[in-house]
Amino acid sequence: TKGYLKQNPMYEVIKPKSKKEDKTFDALQVEEQKALTDYLLSTNLYETPYRNVFLIQLYMGLRVGEALALTNNDINLEKRILSVNRTLTTDKNDKICVGKTTKTYAGKREIPIPDVILPYIIEQMKVGRDNPNQMLFLTPEGGLVLHSTINRKLKSIAKQIGINTDISTHCLRHTYGTRCIESGMRAVA
Repeated sequence: TKGYLKQNPMYEVIKPKSKKEDKTFDALQVEEQKALTDYLLSTNLYETPYRNVFLIQLYMGLRVGEALALTNNDINLEKRILSVNRTLTTDKNDKICVGKTTKTYAGKREIPIPDVILPYIIEQMKVGRDNPNQMLFLTPEGGLVLHSTINRKLKSIAKQIGINTDISTHCLRHTYGTRCIESGMRAVA
């Protein structure tokens, strides 16, 4: 019969339960988002070196690894578009590196740059011009930034301004998604 399946071979197969603990990422409340935004916009890159990573995540919904892998070539100021093409990952020796693609197939995308953070993206692009690969975000020593470093900095800021200290950079992505849904945008199916 030409190799067609007549019934589902997975019928009655029981999916094994994962032993991993479910992660929960809460979005920031509107007041918390405003407090964080106000703080970030009132500082400069010397005071808060990863400020623009947080703004990009909060207002464009990028994963932290996607934001940290951005280069000047990923930004088209004329069209006001940011292209997400890759993410930071680890190699077989657990050394951080820039991956060749995004975490998922759908992760490769173009995102309009909102007015509120356009000046901060332009500012970060000037920083990116000063390094060989035109990476927007590097450590002061010129290396790739670890996710843990970014999360630690965010937790420190949150504590300083009175936001839940259980915050993570992924909360910023969830905050973006939550605000989009609250404003009536349809969730991607």
